[in-house]
Amino acid sequence: MLCDTTKNLRSTEDWAFYMECLLAGGRLLLLPEAGYAYRMRQGSLSRDVLSLLDQAESNLRHYLEDHRVKAYPEVLAVLQTQLARVRENRRYYRVMAPLKERKLARALVELAHTPDFFWLFVRRVPRIVNYRVKRRLVRLDLPR
Repeated sequence: MLCDTTKNLRSTEDWAFYMECLLAGGRLLLLPEAGYAYRMRQGSLSRDVLSLLDQAESNLRHYLEDHRVKAYPEVLAVLQTQLARVRENRRYYRVMAPLKERKLARALVELAHTPDFFWLFVRRVPRIVNYRVKRRLVRLDLPR
């Protein structure tokens, strides 16, 4: 059964479900194959990166304070590392989201509050280039 904090999730509910199963004594088996795929469409919750990151941060903070998790220092360490990554991603997307929406004034305001943005961006450049190249190659491969 999901705890009260996770019952009303609009996103990341699968992650919270897995955490609850594991904390209840469940076992997890990781397989190399993908179990499912999903598509993100305009207007879907999955497209709102900042909302997803906010929910992820809320989940992580909840489980970092959970007495059941405190018995597993290695799990606490992983959750703390993940929380740092989520917060870093939020700082990055607080600037990038308005830029993608062509809201330059909002992006500049966020940029002023995010002094490490350029470092965050530079670290992502290889991933961005790789993604765009792969995406372009897939388009070239599609039948016309």
